[in-house]
Amino acid sequence: MGDVHVPCIHCLIVLTSDGDRILAKYYDKRAYEDQTKTEATFHKKTKHGKYGQDCDVFLHDGEVIVHRGGTDCKFFLSSTQDENELILTNTLDCIVDTLSHLFHGQLDHRTILDNLELVLLCIDEVIDHGQIMELDPVAVQNRVVMRSSDVQGGQQPIGDLSISQALHLAKGQFQGFLSGNRNTDGY
Repeated sequence: MGDVHVPCIHCLIVLTSDGDRILAKYYDKRAYEDQTKTEATFHKKTKHGKYGQDCDVFLHDGEVIVHRGGTDCKFFLSSTQDENELILTNTLDCIVDTLSHLFHGQLDHRTILDNLELVLLCIDEVIDHGQIMELDPVAVQNRVVMRSSDVQGGQQPIGDLSISQALHLAKGQFQGFLSGNRNTDGY
């Protein structure tokens, strides 16, 4: 059996339309000075480009760069030039599509900063230490908001509920009990 090649990501960067860093995750341990140079170069190369729903791919210093624009921000993903551009494009699409669904189409820098914990969770669900782990936006969104993808009938197993969800369920059951509804199992 041959070796399995797992695509490796060097960095994921989110910049404002002015080139300011919103978020950056570097998996290749590059120095801070190199990070800022990389971000400035990426911004300069895409400054006059049109924002769209499609990814653009370009080469820079032996790296494949995948770029996709949001409302007023730009997403970049880089890897070695040996990596498959389609996989890299699907990876960036997965992240952007998941965030777009989570934020109801409001993918701008203010929303990203206000919901940074969800953005970081989304990225960590897709990319783990530079390795691509998931490419299905629905599965990523369900994990980020802690929903089970195999929930039957819209019901979540009681063991998978968060504390606030369990308290809400218990409150609903108690109110139903007091109002005379004797079906208190909640399922």
